[in-house]
Amino acid sequence: MIGTGRKIVILVLILFMGISIKAQESPKYNIDFKDVSFKEAVKMAKKEGKKIFVDCYTVW
Repeated sequence: MIGTGRKIVILVLILFMGISIKAQESPKYNIDFKDVSFKEAVKMAKKEGKKIFVDCYTVW
């Protein structure tokens, strides 16, 4: 027989797996990244009524 603590851990793992699978299926929240200049991004954001997300990185 499985102990109570072990049952809870298994249940939590199953729930998290279900949530993560569900999150990947939702096409409503897909992000379509564009590789455009900042000026173009500002124009597009104003036209579509959206905010701008800027992703930056560097290698030191």
